[in-house]
Amino acid sequence: MKTLHLRALLVAAVLLLVLTLLPPVWAGGAPGYYQVSVLTDLGWWNAGRLVYGQDLIEHHLGLPRLPLADPVRVRVTHKGNTATHIDTVRLGDQVPAAVDGAVEPHDIALKKLADHDYDLIDAKGRTLEFAFAPDPEATYLALVARIEPKVISDIPFRFPLENVGTEMTTSSAFYKYELGTRPGALTLDGELVDEDLGEPFFKEFSESGTGHPSTDTYGYVMDDGEHLHVAIDFAGDNTMDGDKDYTAVYAVTPSGLRRFEASVPNQTWGTPGFTYTDAAVYQHKVYEYRIPFADLGIHRTPNHHTVSLAFEAYGTDAPPIPDPEDRLDEPVGGQTVPFSIPRPHWLRPALATLGSAVIVFTTTALLRRRKHRNT
Repeated sequence: MKTLHLRALLVAAVLLLVLTLLPPVWAGGAPGYYQVSVLTDLGWWNAGRLVYGQDLIEHHLGLPRLPLADPVRVRVTHKGNTATHIDTVRLGDQVPAAVDGAVEPHDIALKKLADHDYDLIDAKGRTLEFAFAPDPEATYLALVARIEPKVISDIPFRFPLENVGTEMTTSSAFYKYELGTRPGALTLDGELVDEDLGEPFFKEFSESGTGHPSTDTYGYVMDDGEHLHVAIDFAGDNTMDGDKDYTAVYAVTPSGLRRFEASVPNQTWGTPGFTYTDAAVYQHKVYEYRIPFADLGIHRTPNHHTVSLAFEAYGTDAPPIPDPEDRLDEPVGGQTVPFSIPRPHWLRPALATLGSAVIVFTTTALLRRRKHRNT
């Protein structure tokens, strides 16, 4: 073989080795993807990679034409560093009989995966393994999921809604609450099911611009003669985002406008919860407050005393950005183009071995040719 041919073969082998060792590349500038694998009689088969945007979308992957394990086992691995959630996964028409690797308790995870209903399991950075009963008629796997963009809106919902996107001042829009008209108290435990809430103090439709459900937010207000009690059923926030989630109560006091916030790290005035209520069929965020009258500037409770109240809620669930020029870039959903064709698990290691062998062969041949020319 001529020296020129050997050098060309060496370059090709190096490129092949680099391509097999490079980390995966995903399409559309997306922040991550789901790697899907299926267990066959020959081992784990890479069925493909799926990319999603912030909205829940269903994508399908064809199953390998090889005997599948019994029970059928499917692995879904998230690659990326933004929040990701799975609504449901199906083998043909059936939902999983078991799931391993979920942060949620097993029975809760299976309940969430049973329907396409916005009741999500957390998949960030996790490998989830699903088990299904064998089904010879099933030719595809369906995954309903979302992947949060790298940058999301930080604009909160405000109630009344005319306050959204504006600075809160004593001139903002407020609801009026008359002390003593709704007697009652809350148990600050992050649950609303057992509370005697009565009729909502406010009910506002909250259109989401971040992939969360667009639905009503409910607020309840009562007092026990010493404290103002507030419950916010933030039904649109169906994701648990730790320190990012919060709500707040605004009150006009004799000393000006005061803001009382409740979140996971800040529970001075209230307690957050992630639970089920009559407002939605899926698990979502709720908040309960107990604010002393003294902090509202009320040191006695005269008859017909009225307090001006407004509310705020954010949970990576945020309203749409009104100006199209300010909208955040979102990754394009769909199956990735690179390496998206189903392939056996041994393909990349085999190509890497082949590339390494060709590199050794061509390098040795070139060195022998050089030595021969020098002698």
